[in-house]
Amino acid sequence: MVCESRLERKGLYTELQKYRWSKSDAEMESPLLPLLRTELELREVVQRELSLQNWKPSHEETKKEDKGNQTREEAVQIQLQVLNKRYWLLEREWWKHRYDCSGPVRRAFEFWRSHSQWYLHRNIIECCAARGGCCGFSCGCCVNRKIPEGRKLGVGHCTDECECCKARVSSITDLTEAQKEVVYSDFDLNLSTSYYDALCRASIWGLPPVGMCGDERSPSELTRQPIYHLIFSLKGGRMLIGYKAVLTDKSRCEIIVICFILIFLMLGVCLIAMI
Repeated sequence: MVCESRLERKGLYTELQKYRWSKSDAEMESPLLPLLRTELELREVVQRELSLQNWKPSHEETKKEDKGNQTREEAVQIQLQVLNKRYWLLEREWWKHRYDCSGPVRRAFEFWRSHSQWYLHRNIIECCAARGGCCGFSCGCCVNRKIPEGRKLGVGHCTDECECCKARVSSITDLTEAQKEVVYSDFDLNLSTSYYDALCRASIWGLPPVGMCGDERSPSELTRQPIYHLIFSLKGGRMLIGYKAVLTDKSRCEIIVICFILIFLMLGVCLIAMI
């Protein structure tokens, strides 16, 4: 603890997390696998909920509905109720696993997770892309996903319930079941895979995988920053302004400079339009 306090006072956060990792043992790390598996299930529930909430009946489905039968909308509401209960149970399970963590593992976890964008660590992003998730494409789902209030434990990357990923996988029709099984087993959460090592180190300590420790940046500097692109559209004769976040490796200072440049450009365009 004395060494940890000294490193923290000096702001040597990478060395602090590395020290905590070096002092952990198999017994201390035993809750981490069930913790990460529970987080995966929480994300699955939230992404399934988002998919159901975005569902809208087609004209054909509306016409087929029979007053004597359960409508699709009612079925969706029942599924949402089931998922709400499932999330509540998983949330309790998550807290149990968190409190099972002790010593340097728990201190490392609490320190890293106090950073609100911990899940944008570049190695966690790589894990998502490796599984075929949205971080390997330009859709930006993982950074733009709207996580409802009360579902904060479901923040993070794609699961099998990601609507965008399901649409992408459905377009690949020639994969055999054996090929799918091999792919999924390579990215299963179990202790024997390098994938688990990379995900665990980044998710718990904010560190790169073992063998990639030459990067001396602090854990927070290893997160990729979302930069917001303005989107202009016309609707009903009115101009609407929105935004879409994309991930960038630029520093916060660079992002602030870019934002100011964009603001000045917009002001210039408005002044020219007024003249």
